[in-house]
Amino acid sequence: MIKGVIFDLDQTLVNSSVLEEYRSRRDWQYTYNNLHLTNLFDGIQEMLNYITENNVKIAIVTNSPRPYAERLLKHHNIKYDTLIHYHSVTKRKPHSEPMIKAISELALNSEEVISLGDHDNDIISSNDSGISSVLCTWGTDGNYNCTPQSVIENPLQFVEILKNNFSAN
Repeated sequence: MIKGVIFDLDQTLVNSSVLEEYRSRRDWQYTYNNLHLTNLFDGIQEMLNYITENNVKIAIVTNSPRPYAERLLKHHNIKYDTLIHYHSVTKRKPHSEPMIKAISELALNSEEVISLGDHDNDIISSNDSGISSVLCTWGTDGNYNCTPQSVIENPLQFVEILKNNFSAN
């Protein structure tokens, strides 16, 4: 009975790899001025539309700072119910604190939430929080050392997982 989805941001929803060098150098002015160079991965908008149409709550959990995350989400018109960012917590992914905070802010419990991320840290944080975890491979090289419940290659596979886990509202 999925009532909430927790997404990682970079390389999961948004292909922001073109800005990675500037973000790592904390060149925020260049980063903010070049958000137009980023794009949603193929199928992400359709996946988000399906989630929204089915009244599923959305949390974004990122280790990125709030101003960057908010600007990137706004740039791509991604709607969400809560944003857990770098400064929202004292312990970041792979620790479970960000996921637990997201569940709390969504007013759900871990059994009602599923997460999607592209990195071991996303999956470890989810698993340690009791959340079903899905690893996506579209934003990465496909190498991982974690144990997700599912591994998917495109966002429409995530829609199928959701369809199989929805309860009647």
